[in-house]
Amino acid sequence: TTYFIVSAAQVAPLADAPENSLNGDSGVKVLVEAAPGEKCDRCWMVSETVGTVEGHETLCARCASQL
Repeated sequence: TTYFIVSAAQVAPLADAPENSLNGDSGVKVLVEAAPGEKCDRCWMVSETVGTVEGHETLCARCASQL
């Protein structure tokens, strides 16, 4: 299930929020950072699995499994 249109998201207790987090509505803090990894040529998601499947060096593992 996809909840956000982002490459990665983490939910943590408010007390664990980094100092540079932005205060949002309802006591929520948000920190936006670039996701680690490379952009998949097929789905355009950033993933650390790009290039890990032999023969599909520019795809993430999920997209490579669909071909």
